[in-house]
Amino acid sequence: SSLFRWPFLRYLPTFGHDHLWFASCLYHGNSFVVIEDGTANYNPRALFSYARVGKHQKFKRILLGPFHNLNRFGNNKIVNRIYLSGLQEIPKEIAEKVVFFDIANEWNKLAEVDKYKILSIFNVTKTELKNISKKKYLLLTQPLDDDNSLRIPSELYPRVYKEILKEYPQEEVLIKVHPREGFNYRENFKGYEVFDKPVPMELLVLLNFPYN
Repeated sequence: SSLFRWPFLRYLPTFGHDHLWFASCLYHGNSFVVIEDGTANYNPRALFSYARVGKHQKFKRILLGPFHNLNRFGNNKIVNRIYLSGLQEIPKEIAEKVVFFDIANEWNKLAEVDKYKILSIFNVTKTELKNISKKKYLLLTQPLDDDNSLRIPSELYPRVYKEILKEYPQEEVLIKVHPREGFNYRENFKGYEVFDKPVPMELLVLLNFPYN
């Protein structure tokens, strides 16, 4: 159990997403703070669990954890606060728990040394940042073979993306690989600048790169 290895978890607040299957593993009776997950937090339908409530729910919660069959994205009794940036209108069900934050403003308050400390968590070097900042066009890839609505096989990626990229000068393009992908873009897109470290795009946006 993580509590035996890291007993301090019992006293620390947990920051994360309550809709993920492993959320219960992180929660040990302390406070749970939900952080924004794109636009899903603003969708009223996404706030509710539509799993069928059957018998033996207490037993299932012992096995599967306290978040089993609970509403999601902070719309439950376990979550204390929800940090949102205000992308869209806040659903009334969670409004009282919401704390607004301006991530760009907070980032700009940091000293340069602190910004690089955060970037170093993702193993990003200053040389890499310099190289990718020179590009004009940005292609954000997606794990399309894992998308329930599309299911495009990864072997078709070169054809799909090269069709998109043919309009742009190769030397001015940066291919930013989605963190969940395993496809080898370096091998299949030779001549392009490929950035495949698992860095959230939201972090690169804060660096104000001049992508078109």
